[in-house]
Amino acid sequence: MSDKKIRSLQDLQRLSSRLQTERKSLKARILVCATGCRALGALDIADAFEEELARHGLEKNVAVIRTGCIGMCAQAPLVLIEPYEYLYGKVRVKHVSEIVSETIQKEKAVERLGITQDGKKVCSIKDVNFYKKQKRLVLEKCGRVDPKSIEDAIERGGYTAAVKALSQNKPQQIIDEVTESGLRGRGGAGFPAGIKWGFCRKSP
Repeated sequence: MSDKKIRSLQDLQRLSSRLQTERKSLKARILVCATGCRALGALDIADAFEEELARHGLEKNVAVIRTGCIGMCAQAPLVLIEPYEYLYGKVRVKHVSEIVSETIQKEKAVERLGITQDGKKVCSIKDVNFYKKQKRLVLEKCGRVDPKSIEDAIERGGYTAAVKALSQNKPQQIIDEVTESGLRGRGGAGFPAGIKWGFCRKSP
Protein backbone atom coordinates (compact mmCIF):
# COMPACT_ATOMS: atom_id res chain seq x y z
CA MET A 1 0.00 0.00 0.00
CA SER A 2 1.63 3.21 -1.18
CA ASP A 3 0.20 5.42 1.60
CA LYS A 4 0.88 2.74 4.27
CA LYS A 5 -2.64 3.10 5.64
CA ILE A 6 -4.91 0.17 6.39
CA ARG A 7 -8.32 1.04 4.99
CA SER A 8 -10.00 -2.36 4.93
CA LEU A 9 -9.84 -5.90 6.25
CA GLN A 10 -8.31 -6.93 2.91
CA ASP A 11 -5.49 -4.40 3.39
CA LEU A 12 -4.78 -5.86 6.84
CA GLN A 13 -4.83 -9.43 5.53
CA ARG A 14 -2.43 -8.56 2.69
CA LEU A 15 -0.04 -6.92 5.12
CA SER A 16 -0.27 -9.87 7.51
CA SER A 17 0.44 -12.30 4.66
CA ARG A 18 3.49 -10.29 3.53
CA LEU A 19 4.86 -10.15 7.08
CA GLN A 20 4.34 -13.91 7.49
CA THR A 21 6.28 -14.53 4.27
CA GLU A 22 9.12 -12.33 5.53
CA ARG A 23 9.24 -14.23 8.86
CA LYS A 24 9.28 -17.62 7.13
CA SER A 25 12.16 -16.49 4.91
CA LEU A 26 14.41 -16.11 7.97
CA LYS A 27 16.76 -18.93 8.91
CA ALA A 28 15.97 -18.41 12.59
CA ARG A 29 14.64 -16.00 15.20
CA ILE A 30 16.39 -15.47 18.52
CA LEU A 31 13.79 -14.50 21.11
CA VAL A 32 15.26 -12.79 24.16
CA CYS A 33 12.96 -12.13 27.12
CA ALA A 34 13.20 -8.39 27.76
CA THR A 35 10.86 -8.01 30.73
CA GLY A 36 12.00 -9.32 34.11
CA CYS A 37 15.05 -10.89 32.48
CA ARG A 38 16.50 -7.45 31.75
CA ALA A 39 17.41 -7.18 35.44
CA LEU A 40 19.96 -9.94 34.77
CA GLY A 41 21.35 -8.46 31.56
CA ALA A 42 18.90 -9.57 28.86
CA LEU A 43 19.28 -6.37 26.85
CA ASP A 44 23.06 -6.78 26.80
CA ILE A 45 22.53 -10.37 25.64
CA ALA A 46 20.28 -9.21 22.77
CA ASP A 47 22.87 -6.61 21.76
CA ALA A 48 25.60 -9.26 21.87
CA PHE A 49 23.55 -11.54 19.59
CA GLU A 50 23.19 -8.76 17.03
CA GLU A 51 26.92 -8.06 17.11
CA GLU A 52 27.82 -11.76 16.80
CA LEU A 53 25.39 -12.31 13.92
CA ALA A 54 26.83 -9.29 12.10
CA ARG A 55 30.34 -10.65 12.62
CA HIS A 56 29.28 -13.83 10.80
CA GLY A 57 27.27 -12.01 8.12
CA LEU A 58 24.02 -13.52 9.41
CA GLU A 59 22.18 -10.34 10.39
CA LYS A 60 19.87 -10.45 7.35
CA ASN A 61 18.91 -14.09 7.82
CA VAL A 62 18.46 -14.21 11.59
CA ALA A 63 16.33 -11.81 13.64
CA VAL A 64 16.89 -10.90 17.27
CA ILE A 65 13.57 -10.13 18.96
CA ARG A 66 13.27 -8.53 22.39
CA THR A 67 10.06 -10.15 23.61
CA GLY A 68 7.62 -10.09 26.47
CA CYS A 69 7.87 -12.68 29.23
CA ILE A 70 8.68 -16.21 28.05
CA GLY A 71 7.92 -17.67 31.50
CA MET A 72 10.11 -19.64 33.91
CA CYS A 73 11.52 -16.50 35.51
CA ALA A 74 13.61 -18.67 37.85
CA GLN A 75 15.70 -19.57 34.77
CA ALA A 76 16.27 -15.96 33.70
CA PRO A 77 17.61 -14.69 31.38
CA LEU A 78 15.73 -16.89 28.91
CA VAL A 79 16.43 -17.25 25.20
CA LEU A 80 14.17 -19.20 22.81
CA ILE A 81 15.38 -20.09 19.32
CA GLU A 82 12.82 -20.53 16.51
CA PRO A 83 12.21 -22.66 14.50
CA TYR A 84 14.15 -25.24 16.53
CA GLU A 85 12.21 -24.43 19.73
CA TYR A 86 15.35 -24.66 21.85
CA LEU A 87 14.93 -22.92 25.20
CA TYR A 88 18.04 -21.82 27.05
CA GLY A 89 18.08 -20.65 30.66
CA LYS A 90 20.45 -18.51 32.72
CA VAL A 91 22.06 -17.28 29.52
CA ARG A 92 24.96 -14.84 29.79
CA VAL A 93 26.75 -12.69 27.22
CA LYS A 94 29.64 -15.17 27.31
CA HIS A 95 27.29 -17.88 25.91
CA VAL A 96 26.21 -15.89 22.84
CA SER A 97 29.09 -16.92 20.58
CA GLU A 98 28.52 -20.62 21.31
CA ILE A 99 24.77 -20.36 20.69
CA VAL A 100 25.34 -18.69 17.33
CA SER A 101 28.01 -21.22 16.38
CA GLU A 102 26.16 -24.35 17.48
CA THR A 103 22.46 -23.55 17.20
CA ILE A 104 22.26 -20.94 14.46
CA GLN A 105 25.02 -22.22 12.20
CA LYS A 106 24.92 -25.97 12.96
CA GLU A 107 21.26 -26.24 14.12
CA LYS A 108 22.36 -28.15 17.22
CA ALA A 109 21.24 -27.65 20.80
CA VAL A 110 23.67 -26.42 23.43
CA GLU A 111 22.73 -29.07 25.97
CA ARG A 112 24.36 -27.49 29.01
CA LEU A 113 22.22 -24.36 28.60
CA GLY A 114 18.96 -26.32 28.60
CA ILE A 115 16.46 -26.28 31.45
CA THR A 116 17.30 -28.56 34.37
CA GLN A 117 14.45 -31.01 34.93
CA ASP A 118 14.51 -34.19 37.01
CA GLY A 119 18.28 -33.98 37.12
CA LYS A 120 18.59 -33.76 33.34
CA LYS A 121 18.98 -30.96 30.82
CA VAL A 122 15.99 -30.38 28.53
CA CYS A 123 16.43 -28.14 25.50
CA SER A 124 13.10 -28.37 23.67
CA ILE A 125 10.45 -26.07 25.14
CA LYS A 126 7.87 -28.73 24.21
CA ASP A 127 9.49 -31.12 26.72
CA VAL A 128 9.63 -28.67 29.63
CA ASN A 129 7.04 -29.68 32.26
CA PHE A 130 6.44 -26.05 33.25
CA TYR A 131 4.73 -25.41 29.88
CA LYS A 132 3.08 -28.78 29.19
CA LYS A 133 -0.18 -28.15 31.06
CA GLN A 134 -0.49 -24.50 30.11
CA LYS A 135 -3.06 -23.35 27.58
CA ARG A 136 -2.47 -19.69 26.92
CA LEU A 137 -5.31 -17.59 25.58
CA VAL A 138 -4.88 -13.86 26.14
CA LEU A 139 -1.10 -14.28 26.51
CA GLU A 140 -0.73 -16.87 23.74
CA LYS A 141 1.75 -14.72 21.76
CA CYS A 142 3.60 -13.35 24.78
CA GLY A 143 7.26 -14.29 24.53
CA ARG A 144 6.96 -14.76 20.76
CA VAL A 145 6.59 -11.18 19.58
CA ASP A 146 8.13 -7.77 20.15
CA PRO A 147 5.53 -5.88 22.23
CA LYS A 148 6.79 -2.62 20.72
CA SER A 149 6.24 -3.77 17.12
CA ILE A 150 2.81 -3.29 15.53
CA GLU A 151 4.07 -5.35 12.58
CA ASP A 152 4.67 -8.34 14.88
CA ALA A 153 1.12 -8.05 16.17
CA ILE A 154 -0.40 -7.77 12.69
CA GLU A 155 1.64 -10.70 11.38
CA ARG A 156 0.16 -12.90 14.15
CA GLY A 157 -3.45 -11.78 13.44
CA GLY A 158 -3.63 -8.77 15.71
CA TYR A 159 -6.07 -5.90 14.98
CA THR A 160 -8.35 -8.10 12.85
CA ALA A 161 -11.28 -7.62 15.22
CA ALA A 162 -10.69 -3.87 15.38
CA VAL A 163 -10.62 -3.51 11.59
CA LYS A 164 -13.75 -5.64 11.24
CA ALA A 165 -15.52 -3.53 13.84
CA LEU A 166 -14.56 -0.24 12.19
CA SER A 167 -15.22 -1.30 8.60
CA GLN A 168 -18.08 -3.81 8.77
CA ASN A 169 -20.12 -3.23 11.95
CA LYS A 170 -22.49 -0.55 13.10
CA PRO A 171 -21.95 0.95 16.58
CA GLN A 172 -24.85 -0.92 18.19
CA GLN A 173 -23.63 -4.22 16.73
CA ILE A 174 -20.27 -3.70 18.43
CA ILE A 175 -21.91 -2.83 21.73
CA ASP A 176 -24.15 -5.90 21.50
CA GLU A 177 -21.17 -8.17 20.82
CA VAL A 178 -19.16 -6.76 23.72
CA THR A 179 -22.22 -7.13 25.99
CA GLU A 180 -22.74 -10.73 24.91
CA SER A 181 -19.07 -11.53 25.49
CA GLY A 182 -19.39 -10.74 29.18
CA LEU A 183 -16.29 -8.54 29.11
CA ARG A 184 -15.94 -6.54 32.32
CA GLY A 185 -14.11 -3.36 33.21
CA ARG A 186 -10.77 -3.34 35.01
CA GLY A 187 -11.53 -0.52 37.48
CA GLY A 188 -12.22 -2.89 40.36
CA ALA A 189 -16.02 -3.12 40.28
CA GLY A 190 -16.10 -5.46 37.28
CA PHE A 191 -18.86 -3.44 35.61
CA PRO A 192 -19.97 -4.98 32.27
CA ALA A 193 -18.17 -3.12 29.48
CA GLY A 194 -21.01 -3.48 26.95
CA ILE A 195 -23.52 -1.81 29.29
CA LYS A 196 -21.05 0.98 29.97
CA TRP A 197 -20.53 1.53 26.23
CA GLY A 198 -24.31 1.56 25.75
CA PHE A 199 -24.68 4.30 28.36
CA CYS A 200 -21.99 6.33 26.59
CA ARG A 201 -23.68 6.00 23.21
CA LYS A 202 -27.02 7.21 24.57
CA SER A 203 -25.47 10.13 26.41
CA PRO A 204 -25.76 13.53 24.66
